[in-house]
Amino acid sequence: MVKLFALFLALYAGSARAADGDTGLLSGLVKFLKDFIAKLWDKITKFTEWVIEVIKALITAVWDMFTDLIAWAFEQVLDIVGIAIDTMYTESGADDLIQRVASSWDGLPKEVTMVMSSIGLGTAMSMIAAALFIRVLLQLIPFTRLGS
Repeated sequence: MVKLFALFLALYAGSARAADGDTGLLSGLVKFLKDFIAKLWDKITKFTEWVIEVIKALITAVWDMFTDLIAWAFEQVLDIVGIAIDTMYTESGADDLIQRVASSWDGLPKEVTMVMSSIGLGTAMSMIAAALFIRVLLQLIPFTRLGS
């Protein structure tokens, strides 16, 4: 401990003698420490800037993954709905339903079907069916209130 104290006194005395422009050992050490601290501070600031950039990139990547996850889930739901519609059409016998509706029209007299055709009942019925289908589709959109 005494030797360390003597070393610092010698360094101080050497810097005190350097009043005429000659640099002493203590002033050299002080200059070295100042440069070291400045460079260390530079490295610390560059490191923190890099960490901030990494955090920004990480947040952006997580946000992209989240939005992709939502889009993927929506796509999967639509795939399931498409499969369900295909299954209902092929397995429920939608062709059979069309055949039954067509055969029910065959039971009507020719005069009645001719009058219904001349007043455009088929077109009107298809318009009504399309309107009901569109209404059902619009009701499937979440957070909308379209009159019901």
